[in-house]
Amino acid sequence: AAAVPLYGTPDELNATAQRLLAEPQANAAVLHELARQARTFRAWPLADELLARCLTLAPERVDSLFLRARTQSDLGNAAQAAAMYRQVLVASPNHQKATYNLGVLARRAGEFQQAEQYLTQAAAISSGRIKAKALHQLGLAHGAAGGWDRAVQYLTESVNLRPDATRVWLDLGNAEWKRNRLDEAHAAFEKALALNKRSADANLLMGLLEAERGSRVAADAHLTRAVKL
Repeated sequence: AAAVPLYGTPDELNATAQRLLAEPQANAAVLHELARQARTFRAWPLADELLARCLTLAPERVDSLFLRARTQSDLGNAAQAAAMYRQVLVASPNHQKATYNLGVLARRAGEFQQAEQYLTQAAAISSGRIKAKALHQLGLAHGAAGGWDRAVQYLTESVNLRPDATRVWLDLGNAEWKRNRLDEAHAAFEKALALNKRSADANLLMGLLEAERGSRVAADAHLTRAVKL
């Protein structure tokens, strides 16, 4: 177990990190913890350097490999991140977050068939928040491919698990709108606004929907609020 203090500034953390990186046999657990703290400062290159050294010393650390994959994603290196997540799954086939993150990367890349495969698996092996997020991403993937009926199905399952997720209510409302079910879209946007009245996105979407429904006064009120927010 590594006892590592919480650093108050990136400079303080970096000073310790550079000293440990220079040691031939640094403690891998300490390097991992320093990398985790570097990520809280959004110091992605330093976090990646620490994790690379950690894995050189302890290649069996799946948690460090997963964290490095996330860091590569934060650095904008999607291909490297995906390769590392697949390595995580070799070592731990039912790793929920690695499976989910692979699905998200595939969806963002427009690889919807692969995204569905990973996200369906993530939903099957997960519960609670991760399951709800996987269902949300499945809804987005089907929507991006034009499958709005399936999108609504998955997004509804997601909000049933996490009814406090404003973003999912907005995406559900948008999917219902795409199906020309304006009343259902309006109800979903109302849910989002009930959770966060200061959401510019929620006010924008509600304003546009009210305009389409012919409610010009309500549309003006929501759109004006969206601009202010």
